[in-house]
Amino acid sequence: MSVVASDSHVFGHLSDASGFAFNATHPMPTGELAAAVTAVVRDLAFQASRYSQITLVPDFPKPNVLFQDVSSILADADGYNAVCGRLAEMVAEQHLDFTKVVGVDARGFIFGSVLAQLTKRGFVMCRKKGKLPGKTLRQKYGTEYSQDEVELLEGIVGPEDRVVIVDDLVATGGSLDAAIKLVKRAGANVAACMTVLQVPACLSTALDRLGEVPLHVMFNIE
Repeated sequence: MSVVASDSHVFGHLSDASGFAFNATHPMPTGELAAAVTAVVRDLAFQASRYSQITLVPDFPKPNVLFQDVSSILADADGYNAVCGRLAEMVAEQHLDFTKVVGVDARGFIFGSVLAQLTKRGFVMCRKKGKLPGKTLRQKYGTEYSQDEVELLEGIVGPEDRVVIVDDLVATGGSLDAAIKLVKRAGANVAACMTVLQVPACLSTALDRLGEVPLHVMFNIE
C-alpha cells in the first residue's frame, strides 16, 4: 500500500474531483474550479502527511490480512486532532444533514464520538452483543475473517433522526451494513457512512453491500 505519489495519479484525482480534464501541461483552472482543485490538493497533502502515522501489520489477526493500526496516530495529539477535524470537514463538504452520529464498536467510538462533539450532534453506540443494558435490536454480520453481532438500544434513534455511521475502517462492509440495518429497523434514516481507512481490494464488495447509502473514506489509499 502506498499514498498517491505519481503525477498522473495526482492529476487523475484532481480531474475526478473537479470534473475538469487536464494534465501537467494544461493551464490551471480559475474561480470556483480553482477552489475545488485547491481543496483536492490540500486533501492529498493531508493524506500523504498523516497516513504515514498508520502502522501496517502483516498477517494480523490472521495470515494474509494486512492490519492498519491507528494506535500511533491516536497517541499523537496533532495527528488525532487532525483526523477528527478532517472528519468534520468532510461532513461539511458533503453537506450532510443529520441529527446523530452512530459509532460502530469499537474504534468507531474513538472517531464517531469526537465527530459528534465537533458537529454538536448526539452520539449513539452500536455495540457488540451483550454490552448494552435493556431492550436491544440485534443484527448478525460477517467480516473478511470473522462472524459477529451488533446491537442498538431500542428507542435510541427513531423516525425523526438521520444518522451518520462512523467506523475506523471499511473492508467488506459487513459491520457498516449491520449498523445500517439496525438504524433502519429502528425507524431512522442513514445520511451516510464514514470511515478513516479502507481495504481497496474489498471496496467493491462494500459498496455493493451499502447500496444507496453514500460511503466517504478519509484515506483513499491504493
